[in-house]
This record gives sequence, C-alpha cells and structure tokens, in this order.
Amino acid sequence: MSEDLDDTWSAAGDDERVVTLAELPVGALFAARYRVEAQIGRGGMGTVYRVLDEKLGEAVALKLLTLQSERAIERFLREVRLARRVTHPNVARTHDLGEQGGVHFLTMEYVRGTPLDDLLDERGALSAERLREIGAQIADGLAAAHGAGVVHRDLKPANVLVAEDGRVVLTDFGIARATSAESGTQTGTLIGTPHYM
Repeated sequence: MSEDLDDTWSAAGDDERVVTLAELPVGALFAARYRVEAQIGRGGMGTVYRVLDEKLGEAVALKLLTLQSERAIERFLREVRLARRVTHPNVARTHDLGEQGGVHFLTMEYVRGTPLDDLLDERGALSAERLREIGAQIADGLAAAHGAGVVHRDLKPANVLVAEDGRVVLTDFGIARATSAESGTQTGTLIGTPHYM
C-alpha cells in the first residue's frame, strides 16, 4: 500500500467528520487482538496498518475508518460486503469488520509487496513481457469482480499491489458498486480519482 494520501474524490461532496484518532504506534494492541507492526498506507477514508492477529498468529492488514458520518460508515460497510463477494488470487481478501471505541475497522489479506505506482517510480518503464503479465492478472481480478457483480470504480496503480512472488492483487474497493440496476451512479456525480478519470 502506498503511504501517499489518497486523492479519491466525489463531486457530490460530504460533510464528514474526521475522527481525531492518534496514529497507532508500533507495538500497540488494537481491539485486544491486533498488534501493530507498521503503518502501510493512508487514504481518503482511513489508515491501513500491518498487524499481527494474535488470535490467528498471522499478519493481516487493518484498515481504520477515519471519517465518521452515516455516509462514510455506509461506504465502509459496502466495501466489506462487496469485497467479500470476490474470491480470487488477484483480489485482496477481506476477512472481517468491527468497531472499537467508536472506530470502525476491517481486516484483510496482507500482501507483502509494492504498489504498482511505487514500482513504476522505482524502476521506470517495465519490460513488455512484465507489463503483459501484470495486465493479464489485473484483467483476471477485474473479471472475477465483475463476475461477482462488483465494479471497482477506482482502478489506478496505487490500488494494484505487486507481491514479492509476482502475484498482482487489486485492493481498495471503497467506492465500488454492485452492478445491479438499482445501484447506478446518479447523473452529474463524479466518483474516482481525477487524475485517472
């Protein structure tokens, strides 16, 4: 996950309150279960940490919602519901959600790797063969999401992780939508990252 602030944006606007939650320090225990190992990302809706799930004895990603409004919480819950529909190696698995001290959180698969945007910044242009491999895996992940009735709506290099083993994983379904007719986007509403729109 990228440590840059996510510039995901909705032209409809929100009057959301940002939770004044101090960053979780390394070593802190959250929700009597998750031991913080590192902050790995921060975006428009929350902060993501790599944590040790002491109950299961494995590393997971913990996303804390930092916007507290009905609309933000509904988007957060929708992210969990939609992401859980998709089970595919090229889509990050969502495990669970909860609330601790008024802060909503979710846990998901921790992918040891690098966001595609950081990889491109570090290495520059990739070989045509590597681009085909990455593109094919992105397409496979999107096909699985679409097959489960989910449209990502914010696909960009920062939301694509390249794992150390070469696997490509789609993340951040925070503004995803179901493909059913009743959940369409309103006319005049822009949702996504302006640079990639």
